[in-house]
Amino acid sequence: MLSRLTMELKEKDSVELIGTQKSSLLQGVMMQQIDPEYAGKMHMNGLRPYSEWIKHDAGKAYWIVQTLNEEAYGKIILPLLSTDFQEIFIENDQKKYEIVSKTVIQKKKEELLDDFFFGQCERIMRVEFLAPTAFKTNGQYRFYPDIRLIYQSLMKRYDAFSEENQICSEEVLEELVGNTYISQYNLRSMNFYLEGIKIPSFRGSITLRIKGPQQLVNLAGFLLHYGEFSGVGIKTAIGMGAYRIVERGDQSEAKRAKTADRSIAL
Repeated sequence: MLSRLTMELKEKDSVELIGTQKSSLLQGVMMQQIDPEYAGKMHMNGLRPYSEWIKHDAGKAYWIVQTLNEEAYGKIILPLLSTDFQEIFIENDQKKYEIVSKTVIQKKKEELLDDFFFGQCERIMRVEFLAPTAFKTNGQYRFYPDIRLIYQSLMKRYDAFSEENQICSEEVLEELVGNTYISQYNLRSMNFYLEGIKIPSFRGSITLRIKGPQQLVNLAGFLLHYGEFSGVGIKTAIGMGAYRIVERGDQSEAKRAKTADRSIAL
């Protein structure tokens, strides 16, 4: 089960929006709400079963927390949905934020497979990076959208939290990389600040064109849409790597409409 919790945040006694680079501090808030034993278990693992980031839209700020399996949903999102959790205090800034609303969207992996892997995916997809994104390989940051690193990151995340099947293999990765290219891009470089460290990253959008048999196109589409929940690249647990897919004809919105959702008014 893939889940996305969206919380609208409003700073008390101020109209100022919480900064998008405060997501690492919100991770600390999240850890205070969940079971310490589970938090310790996640800390021991390289990949996290969740991603989180801050979004600004239409003059409002949202904290988005996404989980990749049922256990993470129960251990992370359910505590955040508690009626007792209605306010956030960030000690570093000495600021309080009211949680105005909470909305949950869930999607079964079987639905994702039916919609994309067993469907008829478009060969052209636009990827819009909503948060600072970067990769790290051989000890070096890569702050541009490298096709191999994108697919490799998504495959590893899927395999790490999938109990049903495994995707990652060098052969499949080579097929995906060899049949995908960037036809358009609109990108800008930026820094993501973490505890005094500047991480070079990028935001913007790219348009991907995928060749080869339809089955390969479907696999690429499945992975890329899975990444809307998992994020891609490094530091997805503290605010990096969030993106969305915008397909031609806005077909992705129609598919999102199938997703079950529920809203919790505070």
